[in-house]
Amino acid sequence: MKKENEKFCSEILLSYTSQKETALEFALSKDGFPVPIYQKKALHSRYFPLKESSKYTSQPNCAVIAVGAGGLYHLTSVAKQAPVIAISICHELTLQILEKIPLDTLFPNGNLKIITSEELLEEFPFFTCGSYQIILHPVLSVLFAEETNKIVHWIQNVFNPQFTNIKTLRTFGKKWLKNTLFNLLNKQHFCTEPLCIENRAIAVCGAGPSLEDSIPLLHKNRAKLHIAAADTAFPILVKNKIIPDSVFSMDTSPYSAYHFVGIPSESTRFFIDYTSSLKMENNKLSLLFSDFPLLPLCGFSLDSLPRMDTSSGNIGASIIQFFNTYFPQLPVVCIGIDFGFNKKISYSKGNYHEIYRLHHSSYFSSCEQYDAKLYYRQNLEYSGTWSRNSQNSYYTLQLPLLNCKTVSSSPFIPWKKISSASEFEDYIKSAEGKSKTCSFSIPNFENPIDYLLRLPKNVLLKILTPYFLSKSKRPDIKDAQSFLKTLKKGNME
Repeated sequence: MKKENEKFCSEILLSYTSQKETALEFALSKDGFPVPIYQKKALHSRYFPLKESSKYTSQPNCAVIAVGAGGLYHLTSVAKQAPVIAISICHELTLQILEKIPLDTLFPNGNLKIITSEELLEEFPFFTCGSYQIILHPVLSVLFAEETNKIVHWIQNVFNPQFTNIKTLRTFGKKWLKNTLFNLLNKQHFCTEPLCIENRAIAVCGAGPSLEDSIPLLHKNRAKLHIAAADTAFPILVKNKIIPDSVFSMDTSPYSAYHFVGIPSESTRFFIDYTSSLKMENNKLSLLFSDFPLLPLCGFSLDSLPRMDTSSGNIGASIIQFFNTYFPQLPVVCIGIDFGFNKKISYSKGNYHEIYRLHHSSYFSSCEQYDAKLYYRQNLEYSGTWSRNSQNSYYTLQLPLLNCKTVSSSPFIPWKKISSASEFEDYIKSAEGKSKTCSFSIPNFENPIDYLLRLPKNVLLKILTPYFLSKSKRPDIKDAQSFLKTLKKGNME
C-alpha cells in the first residue's frame, strides 16, 4: 500500500495481509486515474471515474457509510460535505487497490476513514452527526452481494435503535444531567417525611377515558382510599373536586409542570424522579430514584434510596409497582389506566392536553395534528368501542407482574377486572385493619460533582456522553470539567 494512504485506514484493516492472490488488474482512465479491474469487471468508469461522485449527495447532519470501497472515486463529492466511512468487504482486495489509488489527491480534507465492518460502532461520529446514509458500491455490491446485504442489514438493525436512543439523549441528556446534579446538591430541600397509609386501599389514577366514568365511585368511597394520581390525572381530579393524597411525576421534561399550573396543592404529597426539573412552592416534594444510569456510575448504591421502577415506560404501571413494593399489604385498584382509546378519546376531560388544544386553535392546522394522526390513528387494533395503537400494545408487553385490579372496561388491560360498584367496595374493604409507614429519607453522600471531578478522564467523559451529544460536540475533558464546576456554583443555565 502507498505509505501516504495508511492514515486513511484503520489499524485493524492494515493488519490484514495484501499478499493473498486476487484477480486484480488496473487500467488508466482518460483523465489519468488508475481504475481497478476485478474478475474482468471495472470497479469504476474507465473514462472519467471521478464523475461517478456526482450521483451522490450527502444529507444534512449525516455521516456517509459506504459499503464497499473499491477505488473510492464515487465518494469524492460527498466527502467534501460530510464525513465518509468506507467499509471494506474483501480486505485483501481493498489493500491491493490502495497500492495504486492517490487518496491524498482525492480526499485532501482527510474526510475519509476505511475500516472493517466490526469497527463501525467505534468509528462512527455519533457526537457530531445525527443520522447516517448508506452508499453501496455499484459494482462490489453485485460481486459481493451476500456480504453486502449482511452488512447493510446489520447496520439497520443496530444503528436504527441506537439513533433512537441517541436522539433522546441529544434532546434531553443535558437536562437530565443538570436536573440530577442540581437535585442531589439540594436534596436537603426535599421532603423526607414518612408516608403513612392506614385502613385505606390504594387507588392509582391515570388520565385515560375510564377515569371520567369513575369519578362518582371515587367520591362515594373517598374516605376509604389513598388516591395516588399520575401528573396527567391531577388536574382532572381537582376539576372534579377530588384532591389526591399523592401525585407522581416521572417525566423529566419541563412541560410536566403545566399539569400543576394554578392548582392548589397544599395537602398533596408529590413524588418526582430525581432527573425531573419540577419545583413546587410547598414542602411536600419528595425524590424517587429511577434507573437513569448516572447514580451507579457515581458510585451510589441504589438499594439505599427510595426507588421508582420506570422500565415499563408507563407512569401508571410504575405507580402501581411502587405501592406493590412499599405497601404490599394494601389492595391496589387502578382507574384511568386503559392502554387504549375509548370512542376515539385518549384522555378524560380536564387534563392539560385538552386545555392546550382548546386554547391553541393552530393545533388543528399544524404539524402537531399530522403527528397526532400518525400516532393515534395508524395501525389501530379495535375491540368494540375501544382501540389501541402499537405504542399502547408495546406498553402492555413491558408490564411487570403487578398485584392490582382495575375498574376499566378496556379489553387491553391484563389485570383482573372489577365489574360493579359493590365488587369495588368489597375489594377495598380488605384494607381495613392494615397500615404501613414508609420512610423516604435520602442517606448522606458525597457531593456528586466532587466525586465526578475526581474520576479518571475517560470515565468522566463516558458519564457525560449525554451532555456532549446535546452539544453535538466530541467529548472534551476541559469542557466537561468546566460544565461541572459551573453547576457546582449553582448556575443551571
